[in-house]
Amino acid sequence: MRLKCGLAVMSAALFLAAMPSKAQDSTTPPPPPPAQGRMMQQFQSLNLTPDQQKIFADVMKAQRDKMRALRDDSTLDQDARRQQMMKMRSETTKQLRDALTDEQKPKFDQIESQMREQMRGRRGGGGDGEAPPPPPPNANN
Repeated sequence: MRLKCGLAVMSAALFLAAMPSKAQDSTTPPPPPPAQGRMMQQFQSLNLTPDQQKIFADVMKAQRDKMRALRDDSTLDQDARRQQMMKMRSETTKQLRDALTDEQKPKFDQIESQMREQMRGRRGGGGDGEAPPPPPPNANN
Protein backbone atom coordinates (compact mmCIF):
# COMPACT_ATOMS: atom_id res chain seq x y z
CA MET A 1 0.00 0.00 0.00
CA ARG A 2 2.82 2.38 0.91
CA LEU A 3 4.52 1.60 -2.37
CA LYS A 4 1.38 2.45 -4.37
CA CYS A 5 0.90 5.71 -2.46
CA GLY A 6 4.56 6.66 -2.93
CA LEU A 7 4.37 5.90 -6.66
CA ALA A 8 1.22 8.01 -7.01
CA VAL A 9 2.85 10.97 -5.25
CA MET A 10 6.02 10.58 -7.33
CA SER A 11 4.01 10.38 -10.56
CA ALA A 12 2.03 13.50 -9.67
CA ALA A 13 5.23 15.39 -8.82
CA LEU A 14 6.85 14.40 -12.13
CA PHE A 15 3.72 15.33 -14.04
CA LEU A 16 3.55 18.77 -12.44
CA ALA A 17 7.27 19.37 -12.94
CA ALA A 18 6.94 18.57 -16.64
CA MET A 19 4.11 21.08 -17.16
CA PRO A 20 5.25 24.55 -18.29
CA SER A 21 4.41 27.28 -15.84
CA LYS A 22 2.52 30.37 -16.98
CA ALA A 23 5.43 32.57 -15.95
CA GLN A 24 7.70 30.71 -18.35
CA ASP A 25 5.20 30.64 -21.21
CA SER A 26 6.27 33.42 -23.56
CA THR A 27 3.30 32.82 -25.89
CA THR A 28 0.80 34.13 -23.33
CA PRO A 29 -0.31 37.57 -24.52
CA PRO A 30 -0.04 40.44 -22.06
CA PRO A 31 -3.27 41.55 -20.41
CA PRO A 32 -5.19 44.27 -22.23
CA PRO A 33 -4.40 47.80 -21.12
CA PRO A 34 -6.85 49.61 -18.87
CA ALA A 35 -9.66 51.53 -20.54
CA GLN A 36 -7.79 54.82 -20.39
CA GLY A 37 -4.77 53.19 -22.00
CA ARG A 38 -6.92 51.83 -24.81
CA MET A 39 -8.36 55.28 -25.39
CA MET A 40 -4.90 56.80 -25.62
CA GLN A 41 -3.90 54.05 -28.06
CA GLN A 42 -6.83 54.97 -30.28
CA PHE A 43 -5.79 58.62 -30.19
CA GLN A 44 -2.21 57.79 -31.28
CA SER A 45 -3.28 58.11 -34.89
CA LEU A 46 -3.82 61.83 -34.21
CA ASN A 47 -0.05 62.28 -33.79
CA LEU A 48 -0.54 64.36 -30.67
CA THR A 49 2.24 66.71 -29.61
CA PRO A 50 3.69 66.21 -26.12
CA ASP A 51 1.60 69.15 -24.89
CA GLN A 52 -1.56 67.63 -26.37
CA GLN A 53 -0.71 64.24 -24.86
CA LYS A 54 -0.47 65.86 -21.43
CA ILE A 55 -3.77 67.67 -21.93
CA PHE A 56 -5.46 64.42 -23.01
CA ALA A 57 -4.02 62.49 -20.05
CA ASP A 58 -5.02 65.21 -17.57
CA VAL A 59 -8.54 65.60 -18.97
CA MET A 60 -9.17 61.85 -19.04
CA LYS A 61 -7.82 61.39 -15.50
CA ALA A 62 -10.09 64.19 -14.27
CA GLN A 63 -13.05 62.56 -16.02
CA ARG A 64 -12.22 59.16 -14.54
CA ASP A 65 -12.03 60.65 -11.04
CA LYS A 66 -15.32 62.53 -11.47
CA MET A 67 -17.05 59.44 -12.88
CA ARG A 68 -15.82 57.34 -9.97
CA ALA A 69 -17.13 59.91 -7.49
CA LEU A 70 -20.45 60.04 -9.34
CA ARG A 71 -20.79 56.24 -9.29
CA ASP A 72 -20.13 56.29 -5.55
CA ASP A 73 -22.73 59.03 -4.93
CA SER A 74 -25.67 57.21 -3.39
CA THR A 75 -27.85 60.34 -3.27
CA LEU A 76 -28.59 60.22 -7.01
CA ASP A 77 -31.04 57.89 -8.65
CA GLN A 78 -29.99 55.96 -11.75
CA ASP A 79 -31.51 58.42 -14.22
CA ALA A 80 -29.91 61.47 -12.57
CA ARG A 81 -26.56 59.66 -12.45
CA ARG A 82 -26.83 58.76 -16.13
CA GLN A 83 -27.66 62.35 -17.04
CA GLN A 84 -24.64 63.62 -15.09
CA MET A 85 -22.37 61.04 -16.73
CA MET A 86 -23.57 62.01 -20.19
CA LYS A 87 -22.94 65.67 -19.40
CA MET A 88 -19.43 64.89 -18.12
CA ARG A 89 -18.66 62.83 -21.22
CA SER A 90 -19.80 65.67 -23.46
CA GLU A 91 -17.65 68.18 -21.56
CA THR A 92 -14.65 65.88 -21.76
CA THR A 93 -15.07 65.42 -25.51
CA LYS A 94 -15.23 69.20 -25.95
CA GLN A 95 -12.08 69.73 -23.86
CA LEU A 96 -10.18 67.10 -25.86
CA ARG A 97 -11.41 68.45 -29.19
CA ASP A 98 -10.46 72.02 -28.20
CA ALA A 99 -6.85 70.88 -27.71
CA LEU A 100 -6.59 69.70 -31.32
CA THR A 101 -5.60 71.45 -34.52
CA ASP A 102 -8.12 71.86 -37.32
CA GLU A 103 -6.35 69.03 -39.19
CA GLN A 104 -6.72 66.61 -36.24
CA LYS A 105 -10.38 67.29 -35.51
CA PRO A 106 -11.94 65.21 -38.33
CA LYS A 107 -9.89 62.15 -37.31
CA PHE A 108 -10.83 62.74 -33.65
CA ASP A 109 -14.52 62.90 -34.62
CA GLN A 110 -14.13 59.62 -36.51
CA ILE A 111 -12.47 57.94 -33.50
CA GLU A 112 -15.17 59.25 -31.15
CA SER A 113 -17.87 57.93 -33.48
CA GLN A 114 -16.24 54.50 -33.59
CA MET A 115 -15.96 54.42 -29.80
CA ARG A 116 -19.65 55.31 -29.45
CA GLU A 117 -20.58 52.50 -31.84
CA GLN A 118 -18.47 50.04 -29.83
CA MET A 119 -20.21 51.15 -26.64
CA ARG A 120 -23.61 50.69 -28.24
CA GLY A 121 -22.61 47.21 -29.33
CA ARG A 122 -21.51 46.27 -25.81
CA ARG A 123 -24.71 47.60 -24.27
CA GLY A 124 -26.88 45.87 -26.83
CA GLY A 125 -29.06 48.93 -27.27
CA GLY A 126 -29.10 52.18 -29.11
CA GLY A 127 -26.62 53.77 -26.72
CA ASP A 128 -28.84 56.82 -26.40
CA GLY A 129 -30.17 55.80 -23.01
CA GLU A 130 -33.40 54.44 -24.45
CA ALA A 131 -34.38 50.85 -23.94
CA PRO A 132 -34.27 48.74 -27.09
CA PRO A 133 -37.64 48.50 -28.82
CA PRO A 134 -39.85 45.58 -27.80
CA PRO A 135 -40.01 42.60 -30.12
CA PRO A 136 -42.84 42.61 -32.67
CA PRO A 137 -46.08 41.00 -31.49
CA ASN A 138 -46.39 37.33 -32.26
CA ALA A 139 -48.73 36.83 -35.23
CA ASN A 140 -49.91 33.51 -33.77
CA ASN A 141 -51.61 35.20 -30.77
